[in-house]
Amino acid sequence: MPVSRDSNKPKKPRRDGQSGTFGIGNSGIRRSDFLSNDDYARAVHEAGGPGPNERFVADGLGEHTRLLQAIHGVNRDDRQELFQAELAREIGDRPHVFVKKWKGRLRGGYLKASTLPETVLETRHNADGAARQVLIMPKSDQASRLIDEAEFAELYSACEFAHEFGLPLDTMITVTWSLLGCRSDDEVKKGFQALLKCIGDWLGQRGWPCAYIYCHENSAMLGLHSHIALHVPGGTVAGRSSLGLKQLSAMEHPRRQFKAYLKKWVERRFGGVVKGAVRTTGGLVEQPWLAFLRLGYMTKGFERGVLVQSAKYAPDGRDVFLGDLIPFRWRDPGPVSVKRCGVSQSLGPTQRRTGVPGGLERFYADPVKLRGDLKLAGVSAVDLGTACSDLESWMKADRRPAKPKRFQSAYERGSRDVRELYPQDFVDRLNLYR
Repeated sequence: MPVSRDSNKPKKPRRDGQSGTFGIGNSGIRRSDFLSNDDYARAVHEAGGPGPNERFVADGLGEHTRLLQAIHGVNRDDRQELFQAELAREIGDRPHVFVKKWKGRLRGGYLKASTLPETVLETRHNADGAARQVLIMPKSDQASRLIDEAEFAELYSACEFAHEFGLPLDTMITVTWSLLGCRSDDEVKKGFQALLKCIGDWLGQRGWPCAYIYCHENSAMLGLHSHIALHVPGGTVAGRSSLGLKQLSAMEHPRRQFKAYLKKWVERRFGGVVKGAVRTTGGLVEQPWLAFLRLGYMTKGFERGVLVQSAKYAPDGRDVFLGDLIPFRWRDPGPVSVKRCGVSQSLGPTQRRTGVPGGLERFYADPVKLRGDLKLAGVSAVDLGTACSDLESWMKADRRPAKPKRFQSAYERGSRDVRELYPQDFVDRLNLYR
């Protein structure tokens, strides 16, 4: 039975490591509040077990203590060892799903409380007692806008479609709208459409297709923000491109030029810009596996409990849920009042039925007899026969299917196995990630 204590008296966590002295864990349960070790073990077990950072010790011979030891180990180190062993077994037993999740990381430190509207700076403590300051926004009473299965299928299909034609969506743009002065939904929509037009103009002027996927989120720290994963021509050698693009210096590289162009455009469009309002990430070298990591990050706010494959058809006889096919841990995307996610027209359903991403049709057209399914109105035989551009050289480098045909992604064909849905090097990276 718990011992009655003065609730007004402050209680400090104990760290002497001796039997019978324990700190406060995530469950908020103290060992010192109980008369026996077994009573403490029973309370921890009924609370769902110790928290991941809880400094617990299951010491004693009672029934509940032995149960706690069998499930969670004797102490935190023992529990972590048991967890790693169980995780390794799960990975071995279920190689067709993402048992292990990419941890990701929360970026911080580049924003100040004064830059975000209606924010407060709150001090929190880590498990080791270290203090850190975080930005907190008031919670909304609206429900979070989660990505459903149909939206995931569309984003995935667009990403695989681009990957099939050597257009990896490995460049990411993150926009925090409140830092650009956009408060209302209309302002965000106008700003977002202007940004997409800016991207399309830059790529179109260079003859490259405008291929991207996007999602909007509303986090407690950043408020409403957008992620855009797009293709910007890169290369296979650091700082240069060995396919199609000329040997360029670092500053002449298209990805550096794009980043500089986007920065200047944002300054012209929105005036003074707070640091961190628009961030462009991605190296000079094309990394196709990174495109699927971008996809996973953008779909981490998925609907939990959505069954995508019943146990009857699963390799291990266990139900497969939507979250099992997403490489990131679930994270609340917050209430989003604008369109949650989408893909560019060049990667959309209509274009996938055609079999060629928008902007690449001319490389499949016969100058003498144009294929009816491509409908290349306005493209002359002279243009098709004499075009000599970086893109054409790139297209001749065996980075595309030989003939266009109706495209169906692996997910649309019914696959629910991550080894078929994602490139093997991406799956290997995830399993080896620590």
